[in-house]
Amino acid sequence: PTPPPAYEEGDMAGKRAYMRQEKKIKQQNHDLHSIRCTFNLQMDVARKCSDKRIYFPHSVDFRGRAYPIPPHLNQMGSDMSRGLLLFDDAKPLGQGGLRWLKIHLANLYGVDKVPFETRVQFVDQNIENVYDSADNPLDGRDWWKNA
Repeated sequence: PTPPPAYEEGDMAGKRAYMRQEKKIKQQNHDLHSIRCTFNLQMDVARKCSDKRIYFPHSVDFRGRAYPIPPHLNQMGSDMSRGLLLFDDAKPLGQGGLRWLKIHLANLYGVDKVPFETRVQFVDQNIENVYDSADNPLDGRDWWKNA
């Protein structure tokens, strides 16, 4: 619902401002509806596949690049899509895996235009914030919201 007009009769500048605000609100509502629909599709697929081992068929373009065929849930999708996936067979990070995980975390936080070692140091300096963000994402220090 849109708010009642907040301008006087004959106030053209006020009417234009109101119309702009109304258009912005309608667009935000439309965008949120689209996000909700995508979220529901991803959750539905994830629920249906939650007790199974799944595989993603891929198509390959003329350059040799592989793209997953399933549109709603795949490893190249949105953060939500990727966050719903869990590897079936856990494996250790391997030699240097933790270092690359720290580099990736720094990249996600926006510390991405510096040498790799600086990124690793950034994560090491903020490791308590990282743990807090994982343990208390809503009630913690909100460090992750600055990313």
